[in-house]
Amino acid sequence: SSGINAEWPLRPGTFNTTTDIPDLFWKLFNIPYDHQFPPVPTGDVLTTWNNASALRYVDAIRCPVLLLLGSRDVRVPPTQGLLFHRYLRSRGVKTWVKMFPDEHFLEGEV
Repeated sequence: SSGINAEWPLRPGTFNTTTDIPDLFWKLFNIPYDHQFPPVPTGDVLTTWNNASALRYVDAIRCPVLLLLGSRDVRVPPTQGLLFHRYLRSRGVKTWVKMFPDEHFLEGEV
Protein backbone atom coordinates (compact mmCIF):
# COMPACT_ATOMS: atom_id res chain seq x y z
CA SER A 1 0.00 0.00 0.00
CA SER A 2 1.02 3.60 -0.46
CA GLY A 3 -0.31 7.11 -0.37
CA ILE A 4 0.23 10.50 -1.93
CA ASN A 5 -0.60 13.84 -0.40
CA ALA A 6 -2.73 15.53 -3.03
CA GLU A 7 -2.52 18.82 -1.16
CA TRP A 8 0.89 19.48 -2.66
CA PRO A 9 0.70 20.89 -6.19
CA LEU A 10 2.48 19.28 -9.08
CA ARG A 11 3.61 22.54 -10.60
CA PRO A 12 4.32 24.87 -7.67
CA GLY A 13 5.41 27.70 -9.97
CA THR A 14 1.96 27.85 -11.55
CA PHE A 15 0.20 27.15 -8.27
CA ASN A 16 1.43 30.49 -6.97
CA THR A 17 -0.93 32.38 -9.29
CA THR A 18 -4.03 30.18 -8.90
CA THR A 19 -4.38 29.58 -5.15
CA ASP A 20 -6.01 31.61 -2.40
CA ILE A 21 -2.77 31.37 -0.37
CA PRO A 22 -0.01 32.47 -2.77
CA ASP A 23 2.61 32.78 -0.01
CA LEU A 24 2.25 29.17 1.21
CA PHE A 25 5.27 27.63 -0.50
CA TRP A 26 7.44 30.62 0.19
CA LYS A 27 6.72 30.24 3.91
CA LEU A 28 7.04 26.43 3.92
CA PHE A 29 10.62 26.79 2.71
CA ASN A 30 11.39 29.93 4.75
CA ILE A 31 11.72 32.13 1.67
CA PRO A 32 10.77 35.80 2.18
CA TYR A 33 7.46 36.88 0.65
CA ASP A 34 6.13 40.42 0.29
CA HIS A 35 2.34 40.65 -0.18
CA GLN A 36 2.60 44.20 -1.52
CA PHE A 37 5.26 43.26 -4.10
CA PRO A 38 5.00 39.48 -4.65
CA PRO A 39 8.28 37.98 -5.84
CA VAL A 40 8.55 36.04 -9.08
CA PRO A 41 9.70 32.45 -8.40
CA THR A 42 12.90 31.77 -10.33
CA GLY A 43 16.06 29.68 -10.17
CA ASP A 44 16.71 28.08 -6.80
CA VAL A 45 13.15 28.72 -5.57
CA LEU A 46 11.61 26.79 -8.48
CA THR A 47 14.18 24.01 -8.11
CA THR A 48 13.34 23.65 -4.40
CA TRP A 49 9.62 23.53 -5.11
CA ASN A 50 9.93 21.13 -8.05
CA ASN A 51 12.05 18.76 -5.97
CA ALA A 52 9.12 18.49 -3.55
CA SER A 53 6.60 17.76 -6.32
CA ALA A 54 5.03 14.32 -6.79
CA LEU A 55 5.91 14.61 -10.48
CA ARG A 56 9.49 13.93 -9.52
CA TYR A 57 8.44 10.40 -8.53
CA VAL A 58 5.79 9.70 -11.20
CA ASP A 59 7.94 7.08 -12.95
CA ALA A 60 8.24 5.05 -9.74
CA ILE A 61 4.48 4.80 -9.08
CA ARG A 62 3.07 1.37 -9.92
CA CYS A 63 0.06 0.96 -7.61
CA PRO A 64 -3.44 2.04 -8.68
CA VAL A 65 -4.26 5.65 -7.78
CA LEU A 66 -7.60 7.26 -6.93
CA LEU A 67 -7.58 11.05 -7.12
CA LEU A 68 -10.29 12.88 -5.16
CA LEU A 69 -10.68 16.43 -6.47
CA GLY A 70 -12.96 19.37 -5.76
CA SER A 71 -14.11 21.15 -8.90
CA ARG A 72 -14.06 24.54 -7.13
CA ASP A 73 -11.08 23.97 -4.85
CA VAL A 74 -9.28 27.29 -4.48
CA ARG A 75 -6.45 25.87 -2.38
CA VAL A 76 -5.16 23.27 -4.85
CA PRO A 77 -6.94 23.75 -8.19
CA PRO A 78 -8.30 20.51 -9.74
CA THR A 79 -6.10 21.04 -12.79
CA GLN A 80 -3.16 19.92 -10.64
CA GLY A 81 -4.82 16.53 -9.97
CA LEU A 82 -5.94 16.16 -13.59
CA LEU A 83 -2.37 16.74 -14.72
CA PHE A 84 -1.15 14.02 -12.35
CA HIS A 85 -3.87 11.70 -13.67
CA ARG A 86 -2.66 12.28 -17.23
CA TYR A 87 0.99 11.63 -16.34
CA LEU A 88 0.13 8.40 -14.52
CA ARG A 89 -2.18 7.10 -17.27
CA SER A 90 0.48 7.80 -19.91
CA ARG A 91 2.77 5.49 -17.93
CA GLY A 92 0.22 2.69 -17.75
CA VAL A 93 -0.76 3.21 -14.10
CA LYS A 94 -4.41 2.44 -13.34
CA THR A 95 -5.81 5.78 -12.27
CA TRP A 96 -9.28 7.08 -11.47
CA VAL A 97 -10.56 10.59 -10.83
CA LYS A 98 -13.56 11.38 -8.64
CA MET A 99 -14.51 15.03 -9.09
CA PHE A 100 -16.67 16.49 -6.35
CA PRO A 101 -18.84 19.50 -7.27
CA ASP A 102 -17.81 21.57 -4.27
CA GLU A 103 -14.65 23.25 -3.15
CA HIS A 104 -13.16 20.18 -1.55
CA PHE A 105 -14.20 16.54 -1.24
CA LEU A 106 -13.82 16.64 2.55
CA GLU A 107 -16.63 19.18 2.82
CA GLY A 108 -20.18 17.87 2.84
CA GLU A 109 -21.29 14.29 2.29
CA VAL A 110 -19.32 11.77 0.27
